[in-house]
Amino acid sequence: TQIMESYEAIYNFILANIKYNNIKKLDVEFTGGEPLLNKELIVNLVKTLNENLLLTDINYTLITNGVLLDNDIIQFLSENKFSVQISLDGFKNDHNLERHGENIYNSYDVIINKMKKILTDELNIDLILRINVTNKNKDNLYLLVDDLVKKFSAKQLKSIYLYFSIVDVSFDSENYINYSEYAKIIVGLYTYVMLNGIKLKTFELFGGDCMARNRKSLTILPNGNIVKCYSLVSYKQFYDNRKIEDIRYIEDIDPILAYCPSKDCPIYNNCMGGCGYRSYIESRKFKNSCDYESLLYINKFLFILELISDLGENIKNPADEVNYVEVKKICFE
Repeated sequence: TQIMESYEAIYNFILANIKYNNIKKLDVEFTGGEPLLNKELIVNLVKTLNENLLLTDINYTLITNGVLLDNDIIQFLSENKFSVQISLDGFKNDHNLERHGENIYNSYDVIINKMKKILTDELNIDLILRINVTNKNKDNLYLLVDDLVKKFSAKQLKSIYLYFSIVDVSFDSENYINYSEYAKIIVGLYTYVMLNGIKLKTFELFGGDCMARNRKSLTILPNGNIVKCYSLVSYKQFYDNRKIEDIRYIEDIDPILAYCPSKDCPIYNNCMGGCGYRSYIESRKFKNSCDYESLLYINKFLFILELISDLGENIKNPADEVNYVEVKKICFE
């Protein structure tokens, strides 16, 4: 079939680039749409990579809505030490209005139960929970955190890596929220999450060294089409005019987004010019976009939360301390 022919081409491309660049570490991320609709391709590709790249450290990630996670695929993910990211579009009613399908009317409870299966002691899966923040669901997100605390044990909550993320939709969508408003919303939410014992990430990215601007990353569709930014998979005008079997090395594919020239900016590593896709949905131009004040504010706040966690201090309202933080430079790997 065309899919399996593309699978061979994808594997050959990965192998050629590993040999050419002497790569010792490889990150493979399966995303979509819903990647588990092509679970045969995932299983075959992982098996082939593992059998033929014994000296390469391979990290696998699956980004899924969680609905299709059955026992067999969960066991497969555990055996191959996957990180699994599951998304929730808000609390139960908000989520179910956004995520429904044929014979699936309560995907929220379905996903919660799948998460519980993943968090059993005998499985070797890192679970990441992304909570989408939209104009429609923003008022009910505290209820979602309460529900997570209710449905999962304290031990399970410590095993969930949680983060909030703005949803990139057109500015005329009822889900649209601007980044500055989003920044104010998640400051309160992160405080609430930390107080409830859930693990947080410690910095906020808005663009960064993304695949659109570097020569080390690439999105490959199941049929062999390629695009530099995975957010653009639905926009055929951004597809490279070649397929994966026509390209020898990843460096042959030019970036479509420039690096910001302001390398002395204190949050340069978190931004590098911002998110081109965010700019595209707002202006129909794929270009750099910077929201310096909001990104700086969020990262100051997350730094305070990290200090609270490390030092065991009890600060009633961490947001009040943001103005006392001066960012010289944010550096991370």
